[in-house]
Amino acid sequence: MMTELLGLALPLVQGIFNVNSQKRSLDRNRDLTDKYLDRQDYSVENMFNRDYYERSLESGYSQKLLKQVRDSVIGNNEASRNIAVVNGLPGEIFESRQKEQRNNMAAVVQGVTWDDLAWKRDVLDNYMVNKAAIGDKRYMAAQEYYTNLAGVKDQYGMLGQEGLLNTWNLALNKTKY
Repeated sequence: MMTELLGLALPLVQGIFNVNSQKRSLDRNRDLTDKYLDRQDYSVENMFNRDYYERSLESGYSQKLLKQVRDSVIGNNEASRNIAVVNGLPGEIFESRQKEQRNNMAAVVQGVTWDDLAWKRDVLDNYMVNKAAIGDKRYMAAQEYYTNLAGVKDQYGMLGQEGLLNTWNLALNKTKY
């Protein structure tokens, strides 16, 4: 009788260990997926913060462009002043050329600012696409995890039913009418 019960219990215990091992494996895979997606999320956040909050007027390219325009404006103003003095031109002509140069400088600054706005819009669009992709991956991973977890729970249920059926059959075989 004891060996028969042991014979019934051994497959049940072995099945429980197997199902527990599957559950641990599912949890481990979920944790690895979460860590991977967290690293991707962190990378996207850093890239966004670096690119979006960079001030375009402070970038090396913008500073070089603005310096070239400023130097050109200063050079043109000096040349205009010298021409006006040598030729005896009225001050209004010199002032109108200075105003034109300032307007040119303002147009360059405005162009750089518009480029910056377009850049930020593109960075924000890429950020949103990447965040949505990570969210989709998280959703798919969670859906897969819970589908597999339901399978593991079904295996627990089958083990319990199997153990009860085996015990019931043993009891029926042992009873004499």
